[in-house]
Amino acid sequence: MARRRGPAPVSFDVSHDAARDDGPDGAPAPRAPSGRPGRPSPRAWWAAADRRRRRRAVALVAGAAVVVAGAVVAGSALADRTAADRLRAAPGGVLSLDGDLVRTWRVDAGAVAAVLPDGGLATVEDGALVAHDVASGDERWRVEVGADLLCGPAPRATSGVEWTLPVEEVTCVHGPVGARTVTVLDASGTVVGRRELDAGTYGGPYRSVVPGADGGLVVADYDPGLPTRLEYPTLDAMFARLPDLPVDTDAAAVHVEDALTAEHRSDVPLQQMTWLERNALQCYETRSSETNPGLPGPSIVADLTLPTPVATATLVTYHGCGVDGTISTDGRSLGADTEAFDAGHLGTGVERLPVPGGGYVVPTAAGSALVRDDGTVVAESPVQIAVPTATDGRSADGLLGVDGDAVVELAADGTELWRAPAERPRVVARTADAVVVAAWDGLAAYRPQSGALRWRLPPPDGVRWVVPSAVTDGRRAAMAVRAVGQVAMSTRLVTVDLRTGAATTSSLDVDREAYVAAVAGRALLVEPTTDEGSGQDAVVVSGLAATPGSAPSGPTG
Repeated sequence: MARRRGPAPVSFDVSHDAARDDGPDGAPAPRAPSGRPGRPSPRAWWAAADRRRRRRAVALVAGAAVVVAGAVVAGSALADRTAADRLRAAPGGVLSLDGDLVRTWRVDAGAVAAVLPDGGLATVEDGALVAHDVASGDERWRVEVGADLLCGPAPRATSGVEWTLPVEEVTCVHGPVGARTVTVLDASGTVVGRRELDAGTYGGPYRSVVPGADGGLVVADYDPGLPTRLEYPTLDAMFARLPDLPVDTDAAAVHVEDALTAEHRSDVPLQQMTWLERNALQCYETRSSETNPGLPGPSIVADLTLPTPVATATLVTYHGCGVDGTISTDGRSLGADTEAFDAGHLGTGVERLPVPGGGYVVPTAAGSALVRDDGTVVAESPVQIAVPTATDGRSADGLLGVDGDAVVELAADGTELWRAPAERPRVVARTADAVVVAAWDGLAAYRPQSGALRWRLPPPDGVRWVVPSAVTDGRRAAMAVRAVGQVAMSTRLVTVDLRTGAATTSSLDVDREAYVAAVAGRALLVEPTTDEGSGQDAVVVSGLAATPGSAPSGPTG
């Protein structure tokens, strides 16, 4: 039988000089002056080495280069994944804005219902609750629930944080007036349970019921003791008489209960707004009526319009007709803005907003405060603390505020660090390199550390820009910019380089008011609208993606 050739035997030299370095021919290496064996220079070693040793040396060097290159590639890939994960988790964070923004998918819906885990978005479409993948727009699941469908907790346009908070349960209220039903579904579309709502407890002209977080139901009951409809011959007559009507603000009550069991969870403490001690204007919506036979011309009709609770994944708020109050989803009071009128047009107008990493901005008697989830006050300021809708996840230090026609940077304790002028400003984005402010006099970016102006982008003459929100990839910011002041108002998607201020306008046409948001690192365009058939509120939700190498036009009015 043939003998199999195996590897050569392996032996170990254990003599007293076995550790000595040998030359390329096996002879002892020359001694160093100290008496110890010395190493030849690389050139001398190469000249003395035979072909076999040279090949081995080249292989060793090549292998080391591959290892180093692999480590660099692996490190770069890890850094890219870390940056991507950071942007996915950041409010308003998107993976890339490099190129022209184009619409990749579109859904015509009745409303946004909730943000779901793993990049999902639930919308109300006719009588169904539908889950879409934000990356592709593909439908994940669809559940027929019922007519007149209202589902939540939905995120607000003004809160980038709420778009980063997926929910595990979606609550829906549906059915005709007087026979409403509440249904709770989990994030996979499975129905958890249903309950019919008693008309005597949940119905009537002075009650409103909306879906809340964690399978909750928010119930408001408010009879302010005012007529449901008033008519005046002129606007002057209305403004002269309507403010004198007494308003029974003590009658307002709002609570949260379990949607399926009706178990009471928490009450929303309400306070009377001081300006309303002699004013009922905020309790009515006005319109012109047809010609009244008893009056010389068209009259002014005032319809009693009570507030509806707003419930998100972070809070429940009730504001209007003389009362104001907000609680977190665990039932902790977030203060009352007793001076506000119509959420910011007059008075303090401090909107309760969650901040990245936990906590809230809340109104105080002296201005505003930043509080932790447990209610501990972190910072107080006489200005309105601002929460940008977009961050890159690297800009947690420091606070921003709005003080009239100025933007201010605040230290962690609320002390003012710098101030920059801006006309009716709104802080829409903050990154490690820039604080982006949208004001009536244009867009501007400031250095976070000093407040020094980086760049300014003014609107065309006679035009004001309104920017409700932004998204950012850390190097650029994209905004839906509404031009106000023209005969035909328009909205454009504008992307700005945060370092240079170079701005481009997307080729995508947007013919209505809109705002941008981000879910799981994907940019969304949300366009509130009206259903042409029913006249009811509706929304168009689109996925946005940047097309590298494209050349969108410069900004326009």
